[in-house]
Amino acid sequence: MTLWQKVKKGWKSLCGTIVALPVFLAAIWAIQQPTPTPPLPLKQVAALTWVSTNAYLNSVTVSGVTYSIFIRSGATTDLASIPIKLQELLGLSNSSPSISRGAWEHDGLYSTMDQDGSGVVSKAVADQILYAEILKDGMDQAKAAAVLRAVDLWGWTVLLRHTPASVKRAREMVQIVAR
Repeated sequence: MTLWQKVKKGWKSLCGTIVALPVFLAAIWAIQQPTPTPPLPLKQVAALTWVSTNAYLNSVTVSGVTYSIFIRSGATTDLASIPIKLQELLGLSNSSPSISRGAWEHDGLYSTMDQDGSGVVSKAVADQILYAEILKDGMDQAKAAAVLRAVDLWGWTVLLRHTPASVKRAREMVQIVAR
């Protein structure tokens, strides 16, 4: 093979690499992006109140256990009850896409708890589900850890507002099955 043939062959190889490189980089970029989640079937009915417009079913795995969460149409939520100062610090709002799915499921699970914390799942499992979902929906680990810590510190306060009637209704609206 002559020097010219070697240069020509090398040039063709280089050109093929240059053409393929953007496609390869685009594929790598797409793999690294979080999978967009479909919009939640929620309708805002007041300043901090949303209601589910359709039934919702989702599965999430925490600590090696897969949970199927079912929320009936008509269930209400305030999504993430994040204090304004913490919202500013984290760059979030109650309905941010990276927190709303986890917050909705978390609210549903907390709503089934009596004032003593007993419910369809423990507070710890509900908190782990929130953490797994917000990570899955694209929140970075530092923000997710801050959200989890805030829920750990203040989440129990919502239980003080629960009545036997509200817990009974919640348990009709929200079910969870561990598989």
